[in-house]
Amino acid sequence: MGVVFRARHVILNKAVAIKVLRKAHDEAAWKRFVQEAQTASAVNHYNVVGISDFGVIGGHAYLVMELMEGQTLTDVINAGPADPLRVCRIGAQIARGLQAVHDKGVVHRDLKPDNIFLVEREGKQDVVKIVDFGLAKSEAGQRLTQDGTVVGTAEYISPEQVTGQDTDYRSDQYSLGCILYEMLTAQLPFDGESTATLIYKHVYKNPLSPRKLRPEMNIPPSLEAVVLRCMAKKPQDRFPSMGALEQALLAEEQMLSPKLTGGGDTLLVHSGAYGPQQWQKWTAIGAGGAAFLILLVYLLVRPASPPQLPPNHPALAATAADMALRPVIPSPSPPDLLPAAAANPNPGRVGENPTPGEEPDGPGEPGEPNKPEAGKDPRPSKGTRAAVAVRFELEPKTVNAQVACKGRKASCKGSCQVQVADGASCTVSAPGYVNKIMRFKELRAEKSKQGSVRIRLSPIKFKLH
Repeated sequence: MGVVFRARHVILNKAVAIKVLRKAHDEAAWKRFVQEAQTASAVNHYNVVGISDFGVIGGHAYLVMELMEGQTLTDVINAGPADPLRVCRIGAQIARGLQAVHDKGVVHRDLKPDNIFLVEREGKQDVVKIVDFGLAKSEAGQRLTQDGTVVGTAEYISPEQVTGQDTDYRSDQYSLGCILYEMLTAQLPFDGESTATLIYKHVYKNPLSPRKLRPEMNIPPSLEAVVLRCMAKKPQDRFPSMGALEQALLAEEQMLSPKLTGGGDTLLVHSGAYGPQQWQKWTAIGAGGAAFLILLVYLLVRPASPPQLPPNHPALAATAADMALRPVIPSPSPPDLLPAAAANPNPGRVGENPTPGEEPDGPGEPGEPNKPEAGKDPRPSKGTRAAVAVRFELEPKTVNAQVACKGRKASCKGSCQVQVADGASCTVSAPGYVNKIMRFKELRAEKSKQGSVRIRLSPIKFKLH
């Protein structure tokens, strides 16, 4: 969208970077360029590129930003797998900067190694600067992307972006998870010969374990769990915020940091970049022989049950992080890859999977329905919703889709029949198509009018880098 020049302010004698819009007469590019200037300048944070000016000369829009002399994360990744401690320090800064971006109601939507700079500031190395907000989405700004259009970079795009769903801060977290994975392994979590292959894998496949891919890097299991949780297929399975992810990475850094002993004190030493707010330094209380004696007396007289630690004790923080960072449960295979038995484990019902918690058919003679227990009314209990058989007719007929109606799912190619509970809505989804949601009233009206529900799926329009 733009080209960046190195420049010098003639009065301040200060080196700056000037980004100039390439397509001066492209209205869409112009609007995105203005939005980038407004978005980046609204976020005043140490880990986000600073914007100092914006204007137009000779019909060409430009914005002035701080000059960043250093390397991008792409340069770091190309040099090979990064040390886990360095990954934690860089990742925590990215999360901190993105939290400031999200606090302004902005989602970056194009996070990738090329958009993360590592510079030196005040003698500190690996200071993170997040750049390029050309594809950012602002809650307060004008919507520049049409519904059903996907924007982003295929190697780092989130599943919800791919399927045309609305995106929020958790999409940036997924992209950051892909970046952390690539830093640890020097390999992308997913690769493919085409954009369609990459998109398919982001939606349906789980990445190979970083620890198995790079056993020589000694990646801690808890750090791997952090990365995989960021890359969870469902947004609700990821961290609740970038701030929570930052704390998890800081806890990992705390455990990986080298310890230096001087006198009787133990000090955890952090090397590398820090923001203007210094990270917390945990120090052990006591010195020399006095500390040793106190510890010895405690071990001799401590009660059977361990004492309660203070709420802000680092050990509790690490434990909480370890407990929260559970391994990601693999997502189910796409409908079109399921074998017939897995797609419909209860063959007694057409196009329907049993509701979770529902009892399967019990033993009996072949073809004979289960008999109610003696003394029990075979009729459904009061309050039980009756199910209605609904036939779906899909266009295009060749698409392998899935119909989900409040816990009941069915694979659907061309047409299928699903038992829909009274009042339940149905979602029709297929790779490469915009999800279609039908409410129960609409289903009932279509069924009574035409005998079946006809749904035409719209393909997603891609604008990927």
